[in-house]
Parts: sequence; C-alpha cells; structure tokens
Amino acid sequence: MSNKIIGSKIATVVGNKKLHEGTLKVSIISIKNFIKYKKSFEISKNYLVHIDRSEFNQNIEIGSKVLIVSCAPVSKLKRFKVIEVLG
Repeated sequence: MSNKIIGSKIATVVGNKKLHEGTLKVSIISIKNFIKYKKSFEISKNYLVHIDRSEFNQNIEIGSKVLIVSCAPVSKLKRFKVIEVLG
C-alpha cells in the first residue's frame, strides 16, 4: 500500500465466529518499555470490527492479517471497519 491511510492499523484475526453477522474479533499487539528495569513487553488489545460481506467474498481464517481503520460507531462495541485483507 503506497499511500498510508490516517488512523489505520494492522491487526490479527483472533475470532471469526460471527462472520455471518459481519463482525470479526481482531487483536493489535504493541510493545511497551519499562524504563526503570530496561525491559520490553507486549500488550495486546482486542477490538470488534465491522466487515462488509459483499466486499470480502473469501473466507477469513483465524491468524490472517487485516487492515482496519476507525469509523463512526456501527454498533455498541464496533468502532472500526476492515479496509483490506492482507493475508
């Protein structure tokens, strides 16, 4: 992707149970540093994202990478939508 979309993030799919309803559960891992002890550790955050089934015909498996972007609230918990399936 040559031009970066503002507010986009690369996430890993951790749940596709509600794919028929247009929802995926994704996880974003960030690395933080503990300054005092000079130790780095990972923090993961899970999000529910909206996926338009008419745009993405292929079956999305657990562990695949997707590009998500923030959007207006679709439901109570969904604040992101899938832009592209990376692999």
